[in-house]
Amino acid sequence: MLPSLFTVGTLVCGYIAILSTLNGTTAIDGDHAMLAFDTAARAIGWAILFDGLDGRIARLTHASSDFGREFDSLADVITFGIAPAFLAFAWGFRPVYEIEGTRIVQHLREAGWVITFGYVICGAARLARFNIDSV
Repeated sequence: MLPSLFTVGTLVCGYIAILSTLNGTTAIDGDHAMLAFDTAARAIGWAILFDGLDGRIARLTHASSDFGREFDSLADVITFGIAPAFLAFAWGFRPVYEIEGTRIVQHLREAGWVITFGYVICGAARLARFNIDSV
C-alpha cells in the first residue's frame, strides 16, 4: 500500500503538469503563460522524486507486486511521457501560434505534433521493454 501512495504522488504530479500546461496555453499574457509552464516543469521534477521513492520503498518493505509494477508504469507513461511531450509542444510552439496564416507555420505545428508524439511512443515502448525484461 505505501509504495502505491508514492506512485499516486507521481501520478498527481503528472496531472498537475498537464493542467498547468493547459493553463499556460490559455493564458492571456506571456508572464502568466511562463508561470504556468514553470509550474508544469516543477511538477515533473517533483514526480522524479516520488518515482524514485516508490520502488525503493517497495523493495525495502518487500511489498513488490505485479499490480505495483503495472501501476508504476502507467503513472510513468503519463508523468514522464505525455506530460513532458505536452509541455514541450505547448511551451515550444507558443511563439509560433502568434504568427498566423503562413504555410510554414502549419508545417511547424505538424512537425511538433509528430516529434512530441514520437517522444510519447518511445517512452511507452521503453517502459514496456523494461516490464518484459524485469519479469
